[in-house]
Amino acid sequence: MYRTEPIDLSICPKRSPAIRSLASVWAVVAPALREEGSCIQISGKYILSLGAHFTHKHALLSKTYRIDYLTAVEICNAISFLFDTPVDVGMSLKDADAKRALRGIRPFLQLKGVLVRDLGDIQRSLAERVEWIAQTADDFERLLPIEPSNNGKFLAIDIPTSQSVINALVAYRQALLSVDPAGEILNYWRVLEAMMSSPADRILLLDRLFRTRMFPVLGYHRYRVGRHKPVNLVSRYKRAAKRHFERLRRLHGSTEDVMRFLYKKRRCPSAHASTDVLRADEATQMKDLFGDALLLKCLARLAIQERY
Repeated sequence: MYRTEPIDLSICPKRSPAIRSLASVWAVVAPALREEGSCIQISGKYILSLGAHFTHKHALLSKTYRIDYLTAVEICNAISFLFDTPVDVGMSLKDADAKRALRGIRPFLQLKGVLVRDLGDIQRSLAERVEWIAQTADDFERLLPIEPSNNGKFLAIDIPTSQSVINALVAYRQALLSVDPAGEILNYWRVLEAMMSSPADRILLLDRLFRTRMFPVLGYHRYRVGRHKPVNLVSRYKRAAKRHFERLRRLHGSTEDVMRFLYKKRRCPSAHASTDVLRADEATQMKDLFGDALLLKCLARLAIQERY
């Protein structure tokens, strides 16, 4: 999914370019990303600036290629997966990039009592809710997964071209935006269903989950005082998920039985109103839903990793 590559001056603007010299400029709402003073090159076209350019904030820039709203959101979906935190587009400094996609939204926001006078208010309103969720989801500040080490290179990723991966990234970001485990469970299942339609394939995925090395997500605890090493959040997730999986296997039997349980007693009650997921059986507790959501998160990340 990612790599390092030489800095491409044909797509990377100078530190303080004239706005009119750029095809597109988007503010990016990503409060859990560290302002590295570096950039991520995207598909050989775009630059995600992590505090390296004139805004001193996160920004999505393009010297040549126009970035419309939907393309910007697609990029944010990929970045959300990479850093495992909600990332969203904020204000566009080129109104034309946002106007078409957001046309007609104003009356619906006004129905909700949101004060919107112009396109800028619409963009701020949409981004603010994502910002709050990203700020409160956890207390880790994300770092680049590969440190370019000042060697004339940037981190680089590609926007996926596979529709199944695109769909999975949408669902993964929706899971990150879910504020309770029922929403996470449903959206991580949507990732699995986007990536593999066969129940047998999902069973095999669970079978190799704890034997496969996964992309790291590195972060510092925001409020820990003193020097400390970054934490690999995915490793933390996997250790906790493995303990939970072993408990489920003791309760239900084989890996196939665990996957069947996660489908019938977790995915289906979360997706349908016929059963309350908290009352799927008499033994269900909130801690079980959190554990199931974490296990499905790890499965969702592995499914995307193997195809992206």
